[in-house]
Amino acid sequence: MIFKDYYKILGVSSSSTTDEIKKAYRKLALLYHPDRNPDNKVAEEKFKEIAEAYEVLSDVQKRKEFDNLRTFGSSSKKFYSNTSYKDDFDFNFENPYKSNSKEKYGDPEKLWEEFKKDYNFKNFSDFFKNFFSAKRKNKGRDKTAKLTISLAEAFQGSVRILNIDNKKFRLNIKPGIEDDQLLKIPRKGHPAPTLDGSPGDFYLRIKITPDSRFELKGADIYTEKYVDIYNVLLGGKIIIENIVGSFKINIPPGISYGKVLRIKGKGMPLYSNPDKKGDFYIKIKYKIPSDLSSKEKQLLEELYELNKKKLN
Repeated sequence: MIFKDYYKILGVSSSSTTDEIKKAYRKLALLYHPDRNPDNKVAEEKFKEIAEAYEVLSDVQKRKEFDNLRTFGSSSKKFYSNTSYKDDFDFNFENPYKSNSKEKYGDPEKLWEEFKKDYNFKNFSDFFKNFFSAKRKNKGRDKTAKLTISLAEAFQGSVRILNIDNKKFRLNIKPGIEDDQLLKIPRKGHPAPTLDGSPGDFYLRIKITPDSRFELKGADIYTEKYVDIYNVLLGGKIIIENIVGSFKINIPPGISYGKVLRIKGKGMPLYSNPDKKGDFYIKIKYKIPSDLSSKEKQLLEELYELNKKKLN
């Protein structure tokens, strides 16, 4: 389950007032409203996210609960990186604040009320349903914690023993888990507020320790490999270090500097299907040797003479 930063979705800060949140919602609701973007699925999904964010941040209690949850991991540079809202499609419409906009599309103040009447909230994200659905009223408060694992553990899976309220239990972490992913452990939160209620849940945020050798983009792994000049010229087999273990690849003769090779199926396992893996991308680099022996220089001079006509 992916964490949603409702503040980023609406483009406001956590210190924004209720009026500022409402103003941001009104602007985005006009921008992405389905009536203005017919048959545009991307706009429709963004409008749902905007509505979901406003449903939480416009409610005092829900906003308080969200602020408490948001505190965990907020110092992470990559935290909330999934909520990027750069437009990835084009809109054709006039400025929503032109004088005729209200007449054409309706009063922005009424958009939310109309939306609440027409929209089925079960279509909101899993994140919303887990934390803010009505059925949680008689549940105890959730607990949250953070668990840091290595990149190798994320790659091949791991087992950790957790201690919650002095009770130990075994946590199996499947291969392919993502940074900032939330794991839900049912009924391990605070006790229910009423006798007919149920305990809250325990949410564990997974943090993956970065490895300077590798960069992850989804399930794909990116790395760089320095190759000696002789393999560059002649081609041959080289050993590539993976997050866990290594494998051999063939490089063609005369490979160019910066060439990126793609090795299918050597990337991260997919969390939803660990039998499938992403790809592994290798950028080939090399250094020109500067400490040649006299024999090496002699051989290079002979090679140069053999190829002088080609070079000219």
